[in-house]
Amino acid sequence: MAPLLAVCLSLCLFWPAPVADPVADPGRPSAPGGPFSVPSSQPGDRFGAAVAAAGDVNRDGWPDVLVGAPRAEPAGSLSGRAVVLSGRDGSELLAWEGDDPFDALGWSLCALGDLDGDGHADLALGSPAGTPGSGSVRLVSGREGRLLATLVGEAVGDRFGHAVCALGDVNADGVGDLAVSAPHSDAAGNQSGRVYVISGADGSWIRVLDGGPFDHFGQSLAGAGDLNADGRGDLLVGAPLSDLGAFNGGSAYLISGRDGGEIAAFHGAQIGDQLGHWVANAGDLDGDGTIDLALGAPGDDGGGLDAGAVTVRSGATGALLLRVTGDATGEGLGVVAGVGDVDGDGRDDLALGAATAGIDDTHVGRVRVISGATGQDLADVLGRRPFGWFGFALAGVGDLDGDGRADVVSGAPGHDDVLSVIGSVRAVRVP
Repeated sequence: MAPLLAVCLSLCLFWPAPVADPVADPGRPSAPGGPFSVPSSQPGDRFGAAVAAAGDVNRDGWPDVLVGAPRAEPAGSLSGRAVVLSGRDGSELLAWEGDDPFDALGWSLCALGDLDGDGHADLALGSPAGTPGSGSVRLVSGREGRLLATLVGEAVGDRFGHAVCALGDVNADGVGDLAVSAPHSDAAGNQSGRVYVISGADGSWIRVLDGGPFDHFGQSLAGAGDLNADGRGDLLVGAPLSDLGAFNGGSAYLISGRDGGEIAAFHGAQIGDQLGHWVANAGDLDGDGTIDLALGAPGDDGGGLDAGAVTVRSGATGALLLRVTGDATGEGLGVVAGVGDVDGDGRDDLALGAATAGIDDTHVGRVRVISGATGQDLADVLGRRPFGWFGFALAGVGDLDGDGRADVVSGAPGHDDVLSVIGSVRAVRVP
């Protein structure tokens, strides 16, 4: 894919010392109307490895939260589990379990449009090792949780369902569509990666997009809105091992929802940056009426070896609007989420995660929320538990506390190799 060279402005931010997480203790469930904080009931299940806004599932006036626990064991080792939690009190509203060992249900998840016409947004749940080993995605009702369809990958080991995102109605049939990635697909070369644009109406493939050898094309996905003004939603795809800018510098591609053509491409400039490991629809940070694009590069060395960085590109021009670097070796800053207007100034803001942050390699994790208007920090919060990986997953979920401002939820699923850690999800408070 051809690169787009559109670099205009770089803004580096210097952060004050982070503060301890002010939200309720992760070992206590939320109280009605109180700070949103929900722990897992089982250590080691990686509860919080994926989080997403679910909409108001139970129609109680509060937004709800979709959470994955891909190491849960309801049907054997690593079968996985996904739940919708009440945004009001943290109670479980809907739940789904993996069918077989190693399915890893809940690795990825997102809310879609209303696929079945019942007036409720429906949901996609990824199982990248699901039956028959190629990976699968369940489309489920957001109203009562029933299965609407199961999408299955092409080849064993592809990791179909590693990432999922809503796209809007790209084929103009009146039903919202989705994208699903298989970043380990060998369809265009070893570990090239493949992304499927799929009809929400019948599960058929609208188109297929391929990366190059070893790119891991589709490691991350995000719906980007209609950036080329052709009436169809566009798609942002990360390929963190692409070599187009530098060896494993990574790339991110903006793809037309109408025809699959490349609108723009961005490439990591240094060896090992892994740009595109995470990508996100950032919302409109610069106030020009166009969605902007957030790109995470956890291997960026600008703030120290593997301190990580996030860049924000204009959705209108591709210009560099913002660059934020991690400030400690090994922090791995790069998780990104557009979170809406969290400070009430009328401009969208952005959340950043660094799950391996922490003094003396404690990996408590860290979440930053930055102002879209000024680029300054609104919150800079450390997790509480060693190896908790606070900031591993982020989502803007709507107003959880009734103050009229959007809230940010972070997953803290725990380190892969420290299975005694109890995962949790909790809100990050912005003063």
